[in-house]
Amino acid sequence: MIGKLRNRITFQSQSNASDGAGGVVTTLVDYYTCWAQMSRNTNDRSDIAGKDNISDDITFRIRYTTSKIFTNKLVISYQSNLYNINSVINEGDNNRYFLIGCSTLK
Repeated sequence: MIGKLRNRITFQSQSNASDGAGGVVTTLVDYYTCWAQMSRNTNDRSDIAGKDNISDDITFRIRYTTSKIFTNKLVISYQSNLYNINSVINEGDNNRYFLIGCSTLK
């Protein structure tokens, strides 16, 4: 399985920072970086209000860890794309791998 975990992904969390003019800007901060296997990737094109949108559904397999908590409040950065987390599954309840289901709208 080691050879299949060859994609580098970064989990990111949202953080609020001052913009210097009295306002607040939301930025993404790196939370956890690991190796992953991309196990599924589907594309769905739709035309909404005259605009083309592409919805990418992707599932990442990562090694199980107890040091981090993965929720849908995090996003995944992979190859300059951001993915919203839809589900986190302990694969086979074996505490060996997590399956992270994600999607994004471009």
